[in-house]
Amino acid sequence: MITTFVFIPIFAIAAGVAQSLQYLNRYHVIREPPEHILNRLPSSASALACSAHALNLIEKRTLDHEEMKALNREVIEYFKEHVNPGFLEYRKSVTAGGDYGAVEWQAGGLNTLVDTQGQEFIDCLGGFGIFNVGHRNPVVVSAVQNQLAKQPLHSQELLDPLRRCWRKPLRR
Repeated sequence: MITTFVFIPIFAIAAGVAQSLQYLNRYHVIREPPEHILNRLPSSASALACSAHALNLIEKRTLDHEEMKALNREVIEYFKEHVNPGFLEYRKSVTAGGDYGAVEWQAGGLNTLVDTQGQEFIDCLGGFGIFNVGHRNPVVVSAVQNQLAKQPLHSQELLDPLRRCWRKPLRR
């Protein structure tokens, strides 16, 4: 069975979502009736609750024992039900029964990760993309904070001054 994932922004109004799904269905981008997809979309209340939960986790620096157990259970269950149960089977950080999995919590240093239980792991797989210079590299963190304080995202219409800085070295 092939599953088609359609990503729809939670801020989209219901009429716009329904209209988009009808269009996608008409041109065979999706293979199920739009009303089936609409019925699976979270309500705005549950989407807001989920967002609030995520923001709460981002703010926290530590978890008490009950919060840690609940988060581990929640993450493992989510991977089983919504991501891919096979992902849990081949990960060395998950026990054979799948009842325990090391859930990452924060960077421990430039080259380490800490799970929700406080265990520290050397990250020998994260050396790509932004992690080429390590986790939470002070120079990168400072640049990101400075840019966020100035303007988090450039507009689509105006010309942003930083693009020229990155384009020139890449053309060589």
